Formats: sequence, structure tokens, C-alpha cells
Amino acid sequence: MFSSDQISKATDHFDAECSILDASSCFTWYKGVIEGRSYVIKRFTEPWYEDEPYNDIVLSSRVSNHTGFLKLIGSCLEFPRPVVVLEDLDYTVLNQRGSIGCEDAPLLPWNARLKIAREVATAITYLHTAFPRIIIHRNIKPANVLLDKNGTAKLTDLSHAVTLPEGKCWTEEPVVGTYGYTDPIYFSTGILTPYSDVFSFGIFMLVLLMGRQPHLVESNGRSEFNILEYVKDLLERGEPVVFGGGLNDMKPGQMRMFLDLALRCCEERNEDRPMMILVAKEIKLIEQGSLEYLEHNIILTKKGLKEADCNGISNPIPMFSSDQISKAHFHLNCSIDQGTYFTWYTGVIEGRPYSIKIYTEYEEPYNDIALSARVSNHSGFLKLIGWQLRRAVVAVECTIKDCQRDSYCCSLSSHGFP
Repeated sequence: MFSSDQISKATDHFDAECSILDASSCFTWYKGVIEGRSYVIKRFTEPWYEDEPYNDIVLSSRVSNHTGFLKLIGSCLEFPRPVVVLEDLDYTVLNQRGSIGCEDAPLLPWNARLKIAREVATAITYLHTAFPRIIIHRNIKPANVLLDKNGTAKLTDLSHAVTLPEGKCWTEEPVVGTYGYTDPIYFSTGILTPYSDVFSFGIFMLVLLMGRQPHLVESNGRSEFNILEYVKDLLERGEPVVFGGGLNDMKPGQMRMFLDLALRCCEERNEDRPMMILVAKEIKLIEQGSLEYLEHNIILTKKGLKEADCNGISNPIPMFSSDQISKAHFHLNCSIDQGTYFTWYTGVIEGRPYSIKIYTEYEEPYNDIALSARVSNHSGFLKLIGWQLRRAVVAVECTIKDCQRDSYCCSLSSHGFP
């Protein structure tokens, strides 16, 4: 705990000259020195609900050692509202266009924006999966993302975060958040789930990709631009989506896959949105260029991915690399059966044969995958070995003799396997 005297001296009694990171009207950031060491000091300024600053302190202390969050050093409770002391790493806050500096400043390079998305997705995934009780951030937006001196993104402001009851994957809460980023389901029903964060992150992705604010408001208060509806309208009319950045910074393949993922995060129904852990994995693959090897998305069954069910229990679901998949010799001669919505193939990876299920039409692959993971150890279902992301491909063991497999083939999506 820091004393009020230490905080006052460090900030020159909260002098505006010491303030930095003008990111929120609800709190002010200062930079100050205490006992010879530089710190970032966060002072809550607006009349919040009584417990929200304390919620920020408690949750910040739980995630403090994760690289995706600010490192909490201490706090001071001797002022009318709490003051938080954090590690100083020369932070810069993102502006409303997902860049740094003034609002009309040039966008960050694409690789930097992609890295920010991956690091923020990893931080949100940590909130959703690392604790027995799921934590929902509830206010994901550029202003709550800081970059340290090394360009590492840090997710901040857990004031509005909600910790779900143990064993639950939703709760009813008064609507809190930022206009343009709030999940429409949560806004209309008051029902908050981890998918509310997924939606907000999808909007954040669109802002990073296009370099545009999520909405513009006319003087009469009416919104004249909504980034999600704008993109959907362009795609429906068959027009190209203009990505932000200079001509020498364009990576159309990566950007199109990033756009596709962002739109899936913003689907109207929760069940059509990917879980945050899948989003983080897919962004990493996009960043590595792994998805460019395949025309379709592939979900395999081997080692790597951790899938969390709504009770926060994690099941290890491995992930195959794109190189392994490419070497498995996917071509028409490997097809063993074809349905309306997916095709089964055979392939050998590291000397072991697998059945590989590639979704050819978007139906309900994530439902199939999530449920298959839960029943995988039962003798009446296919044993899920691993997968690869983007729109969906799964690899399993099966009973087909010429493939030397030992299980039963089935589908747990909305359509049964023909």
C-alpha cells in the first residue's frame, strides 16, 4: 500500500502537467516517481458505482503476472476514490482508429496491428479460461489497450469486468460498455456471456483492419456510420472492403482472413461466434501465414489446442500445423465419402493415418467440434485428435478398414453424417 503523501508528491498533487495517456473520462493516468522509481499512477475521477474501482484493483491483482495486462504494484485507499500504482513501461494508448497519436495520424504497420490483435485476444482468452470462474471484460475497445515501449499490447480497465458464478457461463447484468462495441444480444436482453467479449473484439478487429472508428455520430445524435453494417453492406453488394494502411503495407491474403474472422466474431447468434480461445489461435495462424497453405479450414485431432467448455473446464485438443496438413496429401483421390456440408478424406501425419473432415459449406462446425471434444472418449463416437482453424476442418480416427482406423464416424452438427 502506498500512502496519500507518496502519491501526492509523485503527481505534484495530481497536477495536469503530470498526466499522461488521456484515454478515459472516468480516470486519469499520471506518471510519477516514488522512492527513486518511476510508476504509472491511475486515479479514478468520476463518480463510479462504489465497487467498480475496487473490482478493477482486485481483478488487476489476479492477472498482474500475465504479459497481456499491466503489472499492478500497489494502491492507495486514502483518497475519496482509489488510486492504483502500476509498472511504468512508457505506455502509449491506442486512439479510436486503433493507432497511436492524434486521430488523423498514420496507421500502424499491418504486422504491428496484427500483433496487437493477437496479444489482446490472448489476454481476453486468459480472462475466459484461466480461472475456475470465467471473467468477462465487458469493455473491449482501443482506448483500453496500451502499448509498452516494446510495442507489446496490454489490456486495461477491469472496472466493468464481471466474474461469473462458478459453473455458469452467463449472467444477467445491467448494460455497461462503449457504444459501437457492445454486443447487441447483451444490449437487448441484459444476458452477458463470454461471447459478448467476442463480439466487442470483432469490432476491435475491424477498427484495426480498416483504421476507422466503429461509428460516426451526426450533430443531431443519430449514427451515420456503423463499421459492421458498413462492411456487411459492401460484401452483400459485391464491393471490395478497403483495408487501412499504405500500398506497400498491404497483405491482402492475411487481411481477408482477418476480416472473415472478425465477421464471425460479430455474428448475430452466440452459437455462430467462435470462442475466444479459437479466435486467438486463428489470429496466430494468420500471423504465421499458416492458413495460406490451404483453400479450406481444417480441424484435426492430435495435440495442441485447449478448448474450454462453459464451466471453465479445459480439455486438451491438439493442433496440427499447416505444413503437416499439406504433407497429408489432400486431393480428390483421398476422398472417402462426401456429404452436402463436408467431405471426408484420408491422410497420414507422422506415420499415423487419420480421417479428415473438411467442411465445404458453413453449417454448424463449431458446435460439432465442441460437442465432439466432450464425447471423444466414449466408444460410440469418433475420437477427436486435433484440428486447424479458420472455417472448420476436423481430423479423427475411424473404422474404415483401408484407412486402418478404430472408431465410429458421426457428426454432431445440425446435420448428421450421411
